[in-house]
Amino acid sequence: MKKEMKTFEPIEEFIKKHEKSKKDKQIKSNTLDEKYDIIYVETEYDLICEFFQQIRKLDPDLIIGYNTFAFDYKYLAQRAGMYLIIDQNNSPFTTSRILGRPTKFSNNNVSNETELKIAGRIAFDMFKYAKSLNLPSASLNYVSEHEASLTKVAMYCIMDSILSLEIFNISHQWIQLLEVAKISRIRIDEIYSNGQSKKFANLLYKYCDDNHIYICIDVDHSDINGYKGATVIEPSSDVYDYCT
Repeated sequence: MKKEMKTFEPIEEFIKKHEKSKKDKQIKSNTLDEKYDIIYVETEYDLICEFFQQIRKLDPDLIIGYNTFAFDYKYLAQRAGMYLIIDQNNSPFTTSRILGRPTKFSNNNVSNETELKIAGRIAFDMFKYAKSLNLPSASLNYVSEHEASLTKVAMYCIMDSILSLEIFNISHQWIQLLEVAKISRIRIDEIYSNGQSKKFANLLYKYCDDNHIYICIDVDHSDINGYKGATVIEPSSDVYDYCT
């Protein structure tokens, strides 16, 4: 008997459907019938330690979030920095799969983002993918109602986590990331953090390697102040064959 393939709705429709009012999202959260474990801690330090403990316990290959680079990891790095230096080998914040490779927070001054670097694991921010779709809004209706109880806040967090994972699955991100990484010759975690020039440069390096062309890396570039863009020539209107 032929097994039916699971189908997903288009990613644009999925995001727009969930981009409604906070009341709609609250109603959605009330439909969650599954039971979730609640872990209680005494201090903020214990809470941060428990976060990394859960990563070690669940041992995920991928850590998926939404706007985590611009908000969650940045805040987590600031708070964790008040207690320990995170890249110490004996730190309770260490979740690396590779012996001797510490867990780190990497700051990007250009994009003003903070990335969680864990050797052997990949952290994804689905907000970057949502932005690439050019939708009217890319938010997940972040909770801002100060009167919400802790139970409601926890339920909102669960919903945001579920939505982020569904976006990852619906958009077939893993397949897309693998193919882009193979074609562009870059690491998976570099796809959204680097621009097109990095991909283009790696393709040139691959071409040179395949054709036994050696690149001199000891050239002095101190006299180069910048790059000039290409000259755009007004095209002649016509039908052209065999354009490449």
